[in-house]
Amino acid sequence: MHQPLKNFNSGAPTISNLLELASPNWLGDITMSAGLDTIRNDPLYDWTVYHIASPYFFHECVAAFTHEDPEWMRPFKSVFNEICNTVKYVCFPLCHSQHWFIICISLADGVIHHGDGFSKPKANLPERLFEIIENVFSRFVGVATSTWNKVNPVFECVKSPRQTDGHSCGIVCLVLIERFVLNKQSVDWNPANDNFYRAMWLERCISLHKGKASRRRNENASSKPDIGISPGPIKLSRDSAPRHVDILA
Repeated sequence: MHQPLKNFNSGAPTISNLLELASPNWLGDITMSAGLDTIRNDPLYDWTVYHIASPYFFHECVAAFTHEDPEWMRPFKSVFNEICNTVKYVCFPLCHSQHWFIICISLADGVIHHGDGFSKPKANLPERLFEIIENVFSRFVGVATSTWNKVNPVFECVKSPRQTDGHSCGIVCLVLIERFVLNKQSVDWNPANDNFYRAMWLERCISLHKGKASRRRNENASSKPDIGISPGPIKLSRDSAPRHVDILA
């Protein structure tokens, strides 16, 4: 049995979990949590403004809403209370109908920013998403929702890179969350070079496990460290990296 890896805050991934990143696989909750931790470890991530919640977050909201039980929200609220005066967005990956979406909620006005690799409309999101979030936030978390439009909730679809297969939605979701919370203009994803970018995320998780500082990945990066991971027969290095792609509408 693989032992849990170290230095991850929101889960205990094993090598088996992270190998989901090494080949064309759909990403599970634990691997998604590991990817989120690498984003939280980025030196440009401001956790006092953007709170990244876990892949289980909406399920916890549903449980609190359904059973009217605030205990489901206690772990989230304990963290939220530390940043309640500064936080502006709560972001999390949402798995619905076996597909990963990004959800980012503006606490000021209740606008729900959403996106995925297929640019699906809001009709593909859980039917009562806004109602559940607003109810749980106001009742159990202490978020003031008086300025939220409860009659006609506002959903805004974020620009996203295209997904061209049936298994890359998790990677696309991670890069969209990273773009949103770091205000990036490009994303570390291109379906034509999916093996490279999967290897990049795997390398980031391994670096976090080893206690190394997160490396900045953008088009202006001055250093090009070797990734040293071989997903398949081709060894990938930063020098062979395809150019980052601008986000497509």
